[in-house]
Amino acid sequence: MACVTVGGKFIPVRFGPHCTYPYGQVTKAIKDEVLSAPAFLRWVGNLDPLLSLVSLSIQSVDIFCRGTPQERIGFIKLVAETRDEEGTARLSTVLLRGASVAALIILSCEGEDYLLLTKQAREPVGQSALIEMVAGSMDNSTNFFAKLLGELKEETGMDFAPEEVIDMMALIGSDHPGTFYLSPGTMDEEMKFFLVRRTVSQRELQELTTRVCGLAEEGECIRLVPQPMLEARMTTRDGKLLIAIERYLFLKEGRFI
Repeated sequence: MACVTVGGKFIPVRFGPHCTYPYGQVTKAIKDEVLSAPAFLRWVGNLDPLLSLVSLSIQSVDIFCRGTPQERIGFIKLVAETRDEEGTARLSTVLLRGASVAALIILSCEGEDYLLLTKQAREPVGQSALIEMVAGSMDNSTNFFAKLLGELKEETGMDFAPEEVIDMMALIGSDHPGTFYLSPGTMDEEMKFFLVRRTVSQRELQELTTRVCGLAEEGECIRLVPQPMLEARMTTRDGKLLIAIERYLFLKEGRFI
């Protein structure tokens, strides 16, 4: 049986017999890959010492881009058996995705600010054209800034210089870890928010709406939507966008930017 060390203790990890997708035999190599995946290591490393881990059961593992150079561990679904500080036993379903990055892109055009948003199908919420902010999983990367620049290029087709990108939490200088949980009742995902600003012409703004972006080999078809900030705040169903706007307005009010 596989094990993981947490707080100096060996915790047993059980794998279901058919837990990988695409389905296949759960080999020792796959087990080792799961237990060394950045999302799994980050989750284990972030465990509160007051939450005692008893055992883990890996229910499913999604392997992205299998058989290609981009093959990697995607989502890991597990059940964690824990005891809280009062000794109460708990069983919790956990979906590990890992950390992610997002960009609030503000384009200034002829005295008006527009948010540059994306529009794409989102099957988990049953939407064929959900408007949301640029965001992406860290995958195996540990460099938030470099990953964000890559996501900006991938989802907008635009190259941004480092000086155009601002870590919104770094400006405040507080003890906040700099990331936000998005759905802590189920997922481990914690997102880091960046601000990106640029001045564009009306022609450039209009040209953005004609682009089709994203990785075609991963089934992405992303279109761009410039939207006034007030309109976005009134109509969006993207929760992470509202977090980013709140941070931006807070920074403006506090004269951090």
